[in-house]
Amino acid sequence: MRALSYTVSLVLLGLFQTAGGAVELASGTNLTTDLRFRTQMVKEEDKADRHLQRIRGRLGVEGQVNEKVLLGARLATSQGNKATSTNTDLGGTDSDGMEKHTIWVDKFFFAWSANENLKVTGGKFEQPFFRPNNDEMIFDSDVTPEGLAVNYSCKCSEDLNWWVTASGQWIDEVHGTLPASLGGGEAYADATLGGAQAGVTATMAGAKWTIGAAKYDFNNLGNTTALGTLPSTEGYKLTNAFLEVGFEAGSMPMKVYADYVTNSEADDDNTATTVGIKLNKAKEPGQWELDVWQRTAKPNAVVNHIADGDVGYNDVEATRVVLNYLMAVNSNVKLSYITSTRDASTATDTSYDVGQVDFEFKF
Repeated sequence: MRALSYTVSLVLLGLFQTAGGAVELASGTNLTTDLRFRTQMVKEEDKADRHLQRIRGRLGVEGQVNEKVLLGARLATSQGNKATSTNTDLGGTDSDGMEKHTIWVDKFFFAWSANENLKVTGGKFEQPFFRPNNDEMIFDSDVTPEGLAVNYSCKCSEDLNWWVTASGQWIDEVHGTLPASLGGGEAYADATLGGAQAGVTATMAGAKWTIGAAKYDFNNLGNTTALGTLPSTEGYKLTNAFLEVGFEAGSMPMKVYADYVTNSEADDDNTATTVGIKLNKAKEPGQWELDVWQRTAKPNAVVNHIADGDVGYNDVEATRVVLNYLMAVNSNVKLSYITSTRDASTATDTSYDVGQVDFEFKF
């Protein structure tokens, strides 16, 4: 992994030009970096409160290979190389004794715009599927899948556009040897994810409506532990429906949204729902925004290893409140609190609350 990170670093540098002893960005190349400094408190029933501080650091670059092809890469911190987190704890297992923190390859991709409607992305890239208000019920925002994604979108008018996205993603490239009773030889049973989504955005009655549905098929998860220990059901065939409505309440922008999923491979406890509201939008220094959502997720509804890492549980009822304040350009402070009940469908449910204060900076 160190060698791979070093290779990516060389690619990043390769998109730079050196002139007169100074390093300048090549034409059509953008360098981005961001830092989040988090103070966190965890209150778990029947356990002592935990206090910790964490950082998330990311360094990325994107450059135009030609008028149709974009190349991008990003390095990021991630303690234990978790799919749902690029956080690393100060004094944590990666850096106890003031040791150095670990950097991983977070993205490395190409994006080919065949025409104004069709785009193909390959490699390790951002989640290609639309999520209402970036909801993380199915996929955490930090998850960067690997494989191919194809998106076709059509802007039919100023008030109407629609899109279709399909993606084939790798989870674990699995191969082994068949037993003699089955003829011997090598067998391949790769763990993969195939997804397809369709949606439409329309402006009607003074509001912007986005509605759509998706299908996510996980294959051969019983052949791998890459997604952790699964509940009794090993099958995940998810059907997702979502809605997002944005409008003005006086002079204040507002958004309401809903996300629903059901797993057809499980006979029971197979649904999850998130509903939320977002007030205002912080565009300029001194402005604020407030986001509140409530979620109920049954034990067999989603694949927890790649779902919302802040909630971090399957059988859960949770409410989250987030207040974001823009202190200055590219600088904000965010206060959030999650109160949740774990093992919510059982008689042994327990409370688990998380409070966070984030200072975020980017350029």
